[in-house]
Amino acid sequence: MNIDIFIETRKRLHLSQNQLAAGICTQATLSKFERNGKVPSLKILLQLCDRLELTLDDLFPLNHDEDSVRSRTLEEAEFQLLVEEYDQVRANLAKLGDPTKGTSTFQLRFYFIRDM
Repeated sequence: MNIDIFIETRKRLHLSQNQLAAGICTQATLSKFERNGKVPSLKILLQLCDRLELTLDDLFPLNHDEDSVRSRTLEEAEFQLLVEEYDQVRANLAKLGDPTKGTSTFQLRFYFIRDM
């Protein structure tokens, strides 16, 4: 398991451990996971990953599924939006297909980028 991806994503999103853990688990549980690799229950891990827009395959990088690819494509579109490459943003959003097949966070990011 690559916990560094989890930690880097949390920090990139400017979330504290308390903010990420809110309503899912305690900050102490999250801290033990990030510091010592003590994996919480699968239910908790899935909820934390969902909040970070990560899949389990992102943490276990041997397998790359469609969700991981969609998240990376969305990240590319976000960057392209920042550097004003609007045609590439539209092309990447078109590649993603139906945004309702993603998590609520994915959908919010998708619609935000599309509407910008």
